[in-house]
Amino acid sequence: MPFKHAVLLSILISLTLAGCANQPGKLDQQTRALAEAAKHISPPDWYGIYSDRPGTLTGYGSATTIEEAKEKALADISQRMDVTVTSQTKQDTTVTNGKLDRQASTSIQLATKQRIKNAQIIKQERSPDNIIYIAMIADFRLTEQILAEKLKQAAGHEIGQINWHGSPWLTYSDFIKKITQYAVSPTGGPALDVTTELGRENDRWLLTLNNASTIIEEQDLHRLVAWRNSAPDTFVLGIKTLSEKRGLHRLKADDRFVLTLKSDSNTGYFTLFNVYPDGRIAAMLDSQPLQTQLEFPSLEQQKRGMVLVAETIEPGKSSQDVMLAIKTEKQVNTSMFQQVSGQLAGKDSYKIHQLLQWLAATDIKAISTFAVEIQPR
Repeated sequence: MPFKHAVLLSILISLTLAGCANQPGKLDQQTRALAEAAKHISPPDWYGIYSDRPGTLTGYGSATTIEEAKEKALADISQRMDVTVTSQTKQDTTVTNGKLDRQASTSIQLATKQRIKNAQIIKQERSPDNIIYIAMIADFRLTEQILAEKLKQAAGHEIGQINWHGSPWLTYSDFIKKITQYAVSPTGGPALDVTTELGRENDRWLLTLNNASTIIEEQDLHRLVAWRNSAPDTFVLGIKTLSEKRGLHRLKADDRFVLTLKSDSNTGYFTLFNVYPDGRIAAMLDSQPLQTQLEFPSLEQQKRGMVLVAETIEPGKSSQDVMLAIKTEKQVNTSMFQQVSGQLAGKDSYKIHQLLQWLAATDIKAISTFAVEIQPR
């Protein structure tokens, strides 16, 4: 640790002074060298100076390796998160530029319930004795706010409006609308064209805006997609519990249930998907003849004991699935997606990005979706 080095050097300097009392030339030379070494072993001037922007926290760490220094900096941020939450909970609000700002407090409190994300090294320095000092900043603002700031920085000017391009399942979502809200200046400015694309790389979801990619956490996935109902009165997907009755679209782990579908027409076909909160996709039914009223599993299958059973993604934690039904005039091919058969597995099941492309390329006559919350027992 730097403090121990400083103490040892002080002792060493004192001993050297005593040993070199009768050698003035040597005394000056060694004293200067030791004083210079002591100066470098102390942390850099910028180390440990906290200047946080609203919604962000800074952390510092030092070690002989960059990995260990990062771990210490993240631990520093984590500890400061607890202190910040306690302080801001008592105050209820923070003051920024003379205005009450509840968003910073809320964002940081939410961050304590999840791992630190969007943390990056902003400064690092190696001392002569090979100690690495780093500063990291973690951004706890909403993902939409972070992306809006990146768009403004890339544009280099005030944005008057944003013209979004890409899959309408992305561009019409509340998530994208929020980015627009944070990015567009109230004083106006030139329009900005932004192309959107959702992808997956190294087991992480990436949202690309104009060739700049940002990691999207799984909890943001469903908000990123514009789940919608195109014909709420004539093509309706629903749920019926076979266990205890719950609230609307709510289940508990191990609940037995079936899906219901009502249509004003029995012509055409319907296809049914289950979209998991982590982006996995299951094709539950593929191009089945449409009926005015049906259940899945069918009544005949239910007599044979076939039902759906609710499961959470992680034991003890609630999760939210999206059920999606589409109506088409012709049969469609869903072979690129895993067919429902127990729990999905494998990297090839993470295909929400491909589902959005598939939906955009399919001639859909009607859509019905709903989110179902699955709570642990």
